[in-house]
Amino acid sequence: MSSENVARKSSSLMLMNFPKITNFTWKSCKFSLKILTVLPSNRDFSDPLGKAYEWANQNLINLVLVEEQLMARLKSIKHYFFMDQGDFFVHFLDSADEELAKGVKSVSKEKIESLLEMSVRTSVTNNDPFKEDLTCDLYNYTLIEQLFAIQNLAGGEAMGSLGEKRNLFTPASGIKGIEAFTLDYKVKENFVLM
Repeated sequence: MSSENVARKSSSLMLMNFPKITNFTWKSCKFSLKILTVLPSNRDFSDPLGKAYEWANQNLINLVLVEEQLMARLKSIKHYFFMDQGDFFVHFLDSADEELAKGVKSVSKEKIESLLEMSVRTSVTNNDPFKEDLTCDLYNYTLIEQLFAIQNLAGGEAMGSLGEKRNLFTPASGIKGIEAFTLDYKVKENFVLM
C-alpha cells in the first residue's frame, strides 16, 4: 500500500470518528467549540482535520477520566457488584429477609430501596462518593429465566424428536422477591454508550 493510500485511509477514519467524538463531548460538556475557519486553498484537509481530531480526543479523555471520574466510578462498581466491600449486602439481606421472602408482587419496592440505602450507609461503603448511584429493582422473572430468554433469542432452541424447534424454558409463576431482586447502578445517559 502506498503512503498516499495510507494517509487517505487515516484521514477517512478521522473523518468518520471525529463527529462521534465531538458530538459526545458537546452533549456532555458546556464549552465553546472552536471552529476552524482557515482551510488551505489546495483542499488538503489533513492538517486541520488532524488538529481538530486531536483536540476532540483530548477533550473526551479529559471529560471521561477527570471530570466524570471514571476510575473512581469503576472502583465504586467494584464495591457493589464484585462485593469488594460486601458487608453492605450481608446487612441488606439480614434486614430485608422477611420482605424478600414474599411473592414478587407483594414486595414493597420502596421498602427494599430504603433497606438497601440504610445498609450502604451503615457499612464501609458509606465513604463511597457515588453511593447514591446504587439502586435496586424487582423483575417479574428470575435470573435463570433471563438466561434462557437470551439463549432462545440467540437461536439456542432445542430440537424435538421430529426435528421441530421447541422452547427450552417456560417461565415460572409465583416467584419470590429474593429471586426477582437485582442491583442496578445509575449511569449518565451519554455514558451508557461507552
